[in-house]
Amino acid sequence: AGLTCLDLSEAKLRPGFAILFETLAHSPALRDVDLSQCSLGEEGAREVAGLIRTSRSLAAVKLARNDFSGGAAAHIAGAAADNPYMELLALDISRNPIGEGGCAALCDLLLAPNCVLQTLDVSEAQLFSSGCTVLMGALSHNATIRTLLLSSNAIGPQGGTAI
Repeated sequence: AGLTCLDLSEAKLRPGFAILFETLAHSPALRDVDLSQCSLGEEGAREVAGLIRTSRSLAAVKLARNDFSGGAAAHIAGAAADNPYMELLALDISRNPIGEGGCAALCDLLLAPNCVLQTLDVSEAQLFSSGCTVLMGALSHNATIRTLLLSSNAIGPQGGTAI
């Protein structure tokens, strides 16, 4: 059996969290990880990406409020897209200022042939109308997304039209 769910939200893991991610990478039953508000930053995003890249079991990853930029979102989305065994069904990257660059990286994930993501939370992620338009374009080619959370983004009328 083994550990299937791990909630470390608000654990403030910095510094020295690399050993945690190395350990989690050897948890084959781990399905759900909540690392919200852990002050991970860019370095932590690379560690999370390493975990996602090698996992054969992760179904839900919550990464809200970790000061991730667009580059951090690119690490995470790229890792999920690169993993041929990915079972990631839910990704919460909300309340991180990923902006348009992070949105573009998430679109690449949504267009990946192995993407099985059903829920994507990009609430309060500093997305604007152009990012929303690109995201909706990617969704038109994705058959798995069922829930998209976009609240507290300034998508404007153009983004609303895209939806």
